Amino acid sequence: MPEQDIHESEMLQKLAHLRSQVPARDPQLFPVLQWLAKIYFEQHRYTEVRPLLDECLEIRTASLGEEHYQVADSIGQLASLEMMLQRPTAAIVLLRRAQRIVEAFDDERRVQMAILLNQLAEALFADARYAEAMDHCKRALELLGGQIYDTTPEMLRTRNNLAALHVARGEYYLAARLLKLNAQIMKCDGTVNDLAVSTTLNNLAEVFRLQGQHREAWNQAV
Repeated sequence: MPEQDIHESEMLQKLAHLRSQVPARDPQLFPVLQWLAKIYFEQHRYTEVRPLLDECLEIRTASLGEEHYQVADSIGQLASLEMMLQRPTAAIVLLRRAQRIVEAFDDERRVQMAILLNQLAEALFADARYAEAMDHCKRALELLGGQIYDTTPEMLRTRNNLAALHVARGEYYLAARLLKLNAQIMKCDGTVNDLAVSTTLNNLAEVFRLQGQHREAWNQAV
């Protein structure tokens, strides 16, 4: 039996034991539910993820209150699931709800808000609402300090989102600049996996192809 299956079996047993010992919505259930949701998500078992994330949200809401920033995190996880199910409109509704919660904390939760705005931009992009998506990307950039050359993971994500929006608007030169910068940063960062680098380089190659720069496209493609 694969190691991951053994871990899953152990966690399911632990969850069953906890359910027999504690009441519904007890915070002790949360880490086990989160672990199982993560595993199922990675295995694309989305129908099994939904009830786990719903229960996680119920636990956090019951223990922390509806307006807590960790509740917004749980809502964001549900939005990610909706995106994987190709339901961007449902994801947008959830992310707007999470956004309203986090906005109440002002500057205290700047990075969390930037993450939500990037999620929202991606959902709006998938829904072909490019102008709104661009506004959210720009705001995420401001919240992250406005330094386009920063190397943080969320700034990498913001640049990728901006590049995708520039492509959608036919602004290939601007997209290429952002993707080149990300590729350079990721090549120098040993913590970034090869697949992420390859994806960025292939996206850059596609931008060059769209501009008619076929030699550059060939050189960048992986």
